[in-house]
This record gives sequence, C-alpha cells and structure tokens, in this order.
Amino acid sequence: MAYLFNGTSQYMIGGSAPVTAEPLTLACWYKPTATPTTNVVVTVGSASGTGRYQLVVRSGDCQSSRISDTGVQVAAVSATGTNSSGTWVHVCATFDTSGNNINAWRNGAAGTAATNPGTTLTPNRVTIGARLASGSPGAYANGDIADVGIWNAVLTADEIASLAKGFPCRMIKPENLAFYAPLVRNITDYMEALAITNTNTATPSEHARIIYA
Repeated sequence: MAYLFNGTSQYMIGGSAPVTAEPLTLACWYKPTATPTTNVVVTVGSASGTGRYQLVVRSGDCQSSRISDTGVQVAAVSATGTNSSGTWVHVCATFDTSGNNINAWRNGAAGTAATNPGTTLTPNRVTIGARLASGSPGAYANGDIADVGIWNAVLTADEIASLAKGFPCRMIKPENLAFYAPLVRNITDYMEALAITNTNTATPSEHARIIYA
C-alpha cells in the first residue's frame, strides 16, 4: 500500500531532518491523480523559514530545487517527460556539495545539471506530499506516494536506474540511507525511527510495483 494525498491539505511531516547539508539524494514513486502543475513530493527544509531542498513533479518534467533561507531559489533543473494521471513515475533529486551540481531524474533519466552556489540552508524537518515554507504548507501533492528515500550521499546514475526499475530504497547504498519510509501500511522511518505525523490523514492506497525479493 502507498498513501494517497488529496492535493489540498494532506501531507506528512517528520520532527527533524535526516540530512542537513549536501551531499544528499531524495527519491520516491509518485502517481498523480490529475495532471500535475507543481506537486512537491519530498522536501528537507526548515519548519519556520523558507530554505529547503525539494523534489517537484510537474506535467512535463520533474524538478530539483534548492531554495535558500532568504527565499531565493538558487538552482532548479528538470528531467523531461509527460507525467500522466494514474501512471506511476519514479522521481529523484540529487544535490552535490557546494560548487558542484544539482540534478533531477525521471524514471532513471537525468536532466541537465545546474551549478550549486552553496548559499545557506538550515533544514530541520522532512515533509512528504507538500513543501513547508515559513511554517505554512503548500504545493500539495495530488496523488499516491510510495517508497520515499533520503540519502546523505549523491546516488550514481546506475543506482538511480535501479530504483526506477523497482528496487526498494533499502537495497541501494544502504550505508548512506538516512531516511526510508516505504509507506506500506505503517508510516514509519525504518532507518532512524524518525517520528512522522500524517497531517489531515492521507489514506492508504495501492502501492507501486517494488522488487522486495
């Protein structure tokens, strides 16, 4: 089972950030209920400020964004491809150390990397199904989310391709997996037991096809 988010009020939030600086990778499976506009599916950011790393799904691409504590979006890149309602897509964002690259990946294919200028971020929360900026959620996901992973490393192209083929996060670079919420029935982080609150009660739904053998 995955979890279905209604696009207007539902999201999940963890009480701390599993990763607080580059390098990091965000990844999940997402099935839009309707053609997405700006659906934020996973973020690591600040509960009170604007700074965040975020993974966004739009109608024709997915996007990796790094937004500073002052609210300036310093880098965003896209991996193109139509994201249709009712169809699972694997999306991923990679953030390298300051001065290197940020990229987005859709079904294992990379976008065009952008330079990371390294302005200040102070993450202290993880959210699933929305972004949190200055204490207010927004850009809600309208669809199903499954198998959410956050690594304190940049995954390689081959590792991201394996995720897109259906291998679960726990099988990919497990020594660097800082947060893992498969969202199969229980809402649980299986790495550090980070408490996750299901705000406004996203509901269980059919899971993406994952290779658990």
